[in-house]
Formats: sequence, C-alpha cells, structure tokens
Amino acid sequence: MVSLSACGGGGGGSSASVLPAPQSTSAAAPSAPVDVAFSIAISQTSSVRRSPKYVSRGMQSVTIGVAGAQQAFPCPGQCTGAFVAPPGMQTISATLFDGQNGTGNALATGSTTTSIVVGTQNAVRIVFGGIVASVTIAAPQSSLTTGTPAQVPMSVTARDAAGFAIVGSDPYATPLALRLDDPSGATTLSTATVTSPATSVMLAYNGAASAQPVRITASVPNSALSSSIALAVAPAATPAP
Repeated sequence: MVSLSACGGGGGGSSASVLPAPQSTSAAAPSAPVDVAFSIAISQTSSVRRSPKYVSRGMQSVTIGVAGAQQAFPCPGQCTGAFVAPPGMQTISATLFDGQNGTGNALATGSTTTSIVVGTQNAVRIVFGGIVASVTIAAPQSSLTTGTPAQVPMSVTARDAAGFAIVGSDPYATPLALRLDDPSGATTLSTATVTSPATSVMLAYNGAASAQPVRITASVPNSALSSSIALAVAPAATPAP
C-alpha cells in the first residue's frame, strides 16, 4: 500500500487517516510494471498513538508521478486506487489538487525514493508538505512598554489555495521566512524560519529605554506572499502622586 500521511490545510481539525488498501500479490515478470495500492482520506477520528496528520478539505484529486509518468485519481475527501510502478528503485511523488484530474491549485506535495519489489506488498510513505497560498502573522498585544522586558508569542498562520489553514507538525513545502525591522536593536526573534505549523515564534524585548516601534514580517521566499504586524512602544505608566 501507499501510506499518504499528509500535512495539508486541515480546516476544522480533520486528520488524515492512513487506511489499509488491498495489494495485488499476483506473480509478475521482473520487468513488468507493478500495481501499488494506496488509500487516503479525511477523518474526524484521531489516535493518541500517532501524531495527527492533516489533509486539506479542499482536496479533490491526487496525481502520482513515477518513472516519468503522471497518474491522476479522484479524491473528493477520500480515494483508494492503485498506481503503476516499474520494479526497482523509484522516486515517487504525489500532489493534492483542489480540482479534478490534477487540475486547479496544488494544495500539498511530497516525494520519496524507495524500492518497488515484484510479488510483495510495497509500503511507501509519502509525507505531504502544505503549499502556502497565503500567510498571516498576529500577536496578542499591540505594543511594548518602555523599560519592561517582555516575551511576546507570535502566531503565524499559513493557508493553502483552498483557504484552509495548514496544520500539524509536518514541514511546509517551502519554509516561511521571518524578518524583524527594529532600528533600536532592543528586540530579537527566536527564529528566522518557520518550517512547519508547529514552529514556535517568540519576540523578546530586553527592556531598553531606547526601544522603537518594530515590524515583523512573515513571507514565502521567492514570492509576493507576505504579512506583517507592527508593535508600538508605549511609555510606562506614571505612578499617581
């Protein structure tokens, strides 16, 4: 079987359920292509024995590429089928789309290299990376207080082309970049790269009186996709006489 455990836009916290699929075990000549069964679905159930994987609710089809050929399958929320692969070491890629027959917008993609063996159940696991179509960044407060050190958690949300938030712990197809604009140098970011929805981002303010307003920008490298947030610097409250 092909285990397509994915990190696409979850939306509503739907986890990808890796479902067992039947595998043909009929004998074949060493040079003959092999039918490799796969199954993928969006499920409302979860298990404490595995970390949750997510697939976009916008998924309508999947394309599987192997040995230079692309094979498309309908996946309106779930799909089960078999793709053809030559025996031997193969690189297998899979991409989820929000249109039929591999059309529309790509939502997530992944690939792996594995050996396809005749006469056995070929288990291939592909982890999908969500393809970011939009990104937003937010903070629980709009300003820093002069002279008061602070740790401000930043929330970075990426969405796929179908509009669903990409969730889970698997990496994005392309990591997000963070940029901090702070002329005073009084603040720092815990990371400059957001590799997955699980990446924690913290803005640290050292309490310097020279602090100035800051801007934090999240973007997808080599694209026009970006979002920014500004934090003002407010004077400390003056004690009442």
